[in-house]
Amino acid sequence: MIEVAKASGLTVHVGKVWSTDAILRETREVIGKAVDQGAVAVDMVSSAFLTICQLYKVPATVILAVSDNVITGEMGFMNPDYYMAEGSMINIAFNLIKKMEGAAVTK
Repeated sequence: MIEVAKASGLTVHVGKVWSTDAILRETREVIGKAVDQGAVAVDMVSSAFLTICQLYKVPATVILAVSDNVITGEMGFMNPDYYMAEGSMINIAFNLIKKMEGAAVTK
């Protein structure tokens, strides 16, 4: 996936993501603890998806678009670039599927 994402020409960050279902309850202190453990981002969506995939032993990955910056207070949902990034995520996912289908055919 990293290779496909980088081929898109976008900036790609790879690392641990702290996922929580406590929407809007991420304090600087809690986020600081996650960062101290190596997290590069906070996510409030993928934990349920990944939990179900793990339960059923289905390989999974997550592609995230950065919306808000909790450190600076910048709200990405107000920025049209965020919505462009979401579209780019979809393109990356489709390109990854195409690549995987091609690999499956050649095996």
